Amino acid sequence: MRHLAWFGFLVACASHPSEPSPASDGSAARVPFVMANPMGVFTLDATGGNKSYLYSGTSGAASWTPDGRILFSIPSPPQIRIMNADGSGMRVLFDGTSYGLTFALKAQMAGGHVTFMAWPPNGTIDNGQISIWIMDADGSNPHRIIDGAYMPHLARDGTFLVYTVQSPAPGETPPYHRQVWRANIDGSAQMQLTFPDDANYPDANAAAISPDGTAIAIFSGKEEDDTCTTNCGPSTWGYRNVAIISPTGGPRRLVTSCEPVTVNPNAQCNVADNPFWSPDGSAVGWDFSSAAGLTQTWVSSTTGTDAHRLYTELRAGGNVPWH
Repeated sequence: MRHLAWFGFLVACASHPSEPSPASDGSAARVPFVMANPMGVFTLDATGGNKSYLYSGTSGAASWTPDGRILFSIPSPPQIRIMNADGSGMRVLFDGTSYGLTFALKAQMAGGHVTFMAWPPNGTIDNGQISIWIMDADGSNPHRIIDGAYMPHLARDGTFLVYTVQSPAPGETPPYHRQVWRANIDGSAQMQLTFPDDANYPDANAAAISPDGTAIAIFSGKEEDDTCTTNCGPSTWGYRNVAIISPTGGPRRLVTSCEPVTVNPNAQCNVADNPFWSPDGSAVGWDFSSAAGLTQTWVSSTTGTDAHRLYTELRAGGNVPWH
């Protein structure tokens, strides 16, 4: 995930496929996914059916809140909005215009706080002009807590978050590899969790904390060949898989077994990215991509068994699942 796309940025898993349909009073089980794309915010069930639009217009980064509402972002003006599960009662929770921001994305709510990432005009990953922000659940008191960081993911209990930083290793020259860090909810006690020790898996990104907070799913691999500057594509890809680490770092345990075309031209899967958890923590989903252009959403057990297609499009997971 070297480049940040605006729409379709992530998915929040809302309920286990075996749970009942949405409750009419909006208080119990719901359709399992809330998503956002250039057409709007919508829900659909675990089979990819019963698609229902709740908001029309370019949007991204949709997620469930602990009390069953939906957070999502729009690009212009750069806002984070909140609405009820049926699309009613929509209001602006944060407007980045007042803070000189171009985008505000990947909002999550837990522990009475909302975290998100934001950046000003001309801000990019490579120039470090992206920050993680926090505000109260009602939208008050917004402020930056970590500069030069992006892709935040908030623990369900709201006590800590994980995020991505471009972390140069000793003697490394740009482009630097990306690594996963963690910090307390106020930005203190920052700690690097992953390191570029393995030449095949020097990058880590798109971290997602398990529902019980005991594990972290990450993208693990090589985002681009370091020598590639133009026409970068499948032929420059390295290994790109989903792995699991402990909340304090340590060895990466691979969940997927995708292979680059340079290693196996006939590999079914070339990329697994953007992991997300099932609500009970027993399964991990991810974006599945092939060099031939096939893009889908897949899911498996946390050990990689029973891998199967969940949805026929990329859904870019990684948000806190349904509470």
